[in-house]
Amino acid sequence: MGKRVSTLYIVLSILVFAFVIIWPAVRFSSIRNRNIEASHTAYRKIARKLRVNFEIFGSFASPLFMDSAQSILKHNTPGLVGIIIHSPRNGIEYLLSNQPGLLLDLPEMTGSDNLPPEYSINSLGQIVLSAPMGSSVRTDLTVDAVFSVIDKEQIFPIFRDTLIIAGSFFIITLIFLIVYASEGAPKGQQQPLTDKTSLQSPRIKTGTGKRRKAAPLKHAEQPASKDSAEEGLFSPDSGLGWERLLESRLNFELRRSASFDQDLVLSLIDIREIRKQDLLYKTISQLLIDSFSFQDLLFEFETNGFAVVIPNIDLDLGVQDMEKCMKKIHGMGTGQPLKISVGLSSRNGRLMSGTRLISETKSALLKAKKDKQSSMIVFRPDPVKYREYIASKM
Repeated sequence: MGKRVSTLYIVLSILVFAFVIIWPAVRFSSIRNRNIEASHTAYRKIARKLRVNFEIFGSFASPLFMDSAQSILKHNTPGLVGIIIHSPRNGIEYLLSNQPGLLLDLPEMTGSDNLPPEYSINSLGQIVLSAPMGSSVRTDLTVDAVFSVIDKEQIFPIFRDTLIIAGSFFIITLIFLIVYASEGAPKGQQQPLTDKTSLQSPRIKTGTGKRRKAAPLKHAEQPASKDSAEEGLFSPDSGLGWERLLESRLNFELRRSASFDQDLVLSLIDIREIRKQDLLYKTISQLLIDSFSFQDLLFEFETNGFAVVIPNIDLDLGVQDMEKCMKKIHGMGTGQPLKISVGLSSRNGRLMSGTRLISETKSALLKAKKDKQSSMIVFRPDPVKYREYIASKM
C-alpha cells in the first residue's frame, strides 16, 4: 500500500476509533444529565405531595397515605426506585422501595444512632435526592428519593449504533483492502514469464537512494538448443533479460512504483565498438549484474547496448549510479577505447506506460550518441506539463 494511502488510512482509523469512544460517552452523559434534571423536577412534586398527604392523614401508617405513596412509586414517576422518610429523633419512619437491599443497614425501622440512612446504590446509574419535608405538623422530617438515571432501554441504542459504525468501518476496510490488492497485483502477461522469483521487486530502502542487495535469483532451467533458447527469462549468452521482455517488465515496475509512490529510472547504454557476440559484451553484462544486484531488471538492448531499470531512486541518483558504472567499464582494461553513450529518464511522479518511458530514454540516448562533449544525456520530465499534455489528449 502506498505511503499516502497508508497515512490516510491510519488517520481515518484514528478518527473512527476516537469517534467510537467519544460519541457513546457523550450520548451516555447527555442521557444521564437529562434524566437527572427530570429526577429533580419529579422529586419536588413527590416531596410536595407527601407533605400534603401527611398533613391531611396525620400518620405514615394511614392506609390512605400508603396507597398514595405506592401510587407515586408504581405509576406516576418513571425512574423512581424508593421513598424514605426519616428524622433525627426516630430514624427511618417510612420506607417504600421496589429494589431489595436498597439500604446498607436496616436492623430496625428506626435508626439506632440517629444518623441519616446509607443506601446501596450504583453511583453512576442512581442518585439520591434529599430535602426537608417542610411540614407544618413536624419540622424534623426529611424526604429521600432514590432515582435511576440510566435506563437499559436508553443504553441499548448507544451500543447498537456503536457496533454498527465499528462493523461498517471494518467491512469497508476489508473491501478496500481486497479491491486495492486486486488492482495492485500484476496482470498476466502474454510472454512466458514462468519464474515467479523474477517477478519479485528488489528490496530497497526508501527515501535514501541506497539499495539493499536482493536475494540471488534462481535462473530458469537453460534450454538445450538455440531454437528454444528464448523460452527462458535470460539470454544464455549474456545472462541478461531478453530485450523483448523489457517493455512488459517495465510496465509492471511502473505500476508497482506508482502504487508505492516511488520513483523509477530507466537507463539505456550504447557501446559503439562491441556486439552481442563479443566476449567483451559478456564481460560488461557480468559487470552490470555485479553492480546492480537485481538481474531481472537488466536487459539486452539492440545489437550493442544494455537497458537498466533502477527502482525507488530519483533521476539524480540514477545519474550517479550510471557514472560509477561507466568508470568501471572504462577501468576494465579492455585495451581499446570505448565510446559509451548513456540516456536516462524517470517516472518522476507520473502515471505512464513503459512504451512512453522507453521512448523518452531512447531520445536522450540518441542525443548522447551525437553529442561530442557529453556522453550522458538526461531527459528531465516536467510532471505538471505532462499531466496537462495527457489531459489535452483525453
